[in-house]
Amino acid sequence: IIPIIEPRRIAQVTMHTSHKLMEQGGVEFRWQALNGGPGLLVLLEGALVATMQLEVHRGLIEGLYIVRNPEKLAHLATLLK
Repeated sequence: IIPIIEPRRIAQVTMHTSHKLMEQGGVEFRWQALNGGPGLLVLLEGALVATMQLEVHRGLIEGLYIVRNPEKLAHLATLLK
């Protein structure tokens, strides 16, 4: 995991990732608490392909953690049912 901690970089990565997924079509984002904080499940044609966990302090996003490893995502499959 490589944390992204600068606000400008968080915005760039979020926008880039979102655009890449939307180009493929069939993308869906679902809000979901992850590790006790706000996050998103990223689904492509109904299959979980990534999570995006937000680190929020004083109302500002200070960190973004993206997980795409299928082995690490497997335990989240129960959230989709």
